[in-house]
Amino acid sequence: ADILLAEGSVLRRGDPKASLSALEQALALFREQNARVRLITTERQRARTLEALHDVSGASVAYRVAIAEAEAQIGSVPQAELLPFAVETRQLYDDFIAFAAGQENADRVFAWCERAREAYLRTSLAALGPATADAASTRPAPMVAPNLAAVRAALPEGVILVEFKLLPDRLLRWTVTPTGTHFRQISIDPAALAQTVASLREEIRQ
Repeated sequence: ADILLAEGSVLRRGDPKASLSALEQALALFREQNARVRLITTERQRARTLEALHDVSGASVAYRVAIAEAEAQIGSVPQAELLPFAVETRQLYDDFIAFAAGQENADRVFAWCERAREAYLRTSLAALGPATADAASTRPAPMVAPNLAAVRAALPEGVILVEFKLLPDRLLRWTVTPTGTHFRQISIDPAALAQTVASLREEIRQ
């Protein structure tokens, strides 16, 4: 199954149809093995392949299936698997948010970003040990993220909320006021941004 997963990932750019076939075979095998993290990885790779095939609907379904699988596991992942699970879940959300930013409106993308933040928090709590893991597992499911309408309604007059989401190839920015929202996608190199932030912090410390 791991070989099929690797093959499907490599073939995505050159032969996406062959990639899809390999990934679907891998999915079947990982389901038999109950390989939870591998299932999420494979479904994410399958979604990316469907994107390459310009199957927007299929990609959306595949991403959502993977997210539902990941969220259902939070609080029950063995300690030994938490790190790979956390890494894969974060990558899954980043890939889906990048996809959704081109397909959905600003409000829905914002909600997905907040949902990703909550998933990361719950996974982090689980990693701290049994007591916090139990607390994380008893939180409501599915997770409910705040939407922009609720955020706008809660903002006092004269207050502006600016939220960012950094993706591998762009920065998403929401500027929210009580009366409206401005959403922008900015092409950016994350490494260059990190260097700029580090320089700014150094200047502040001095």
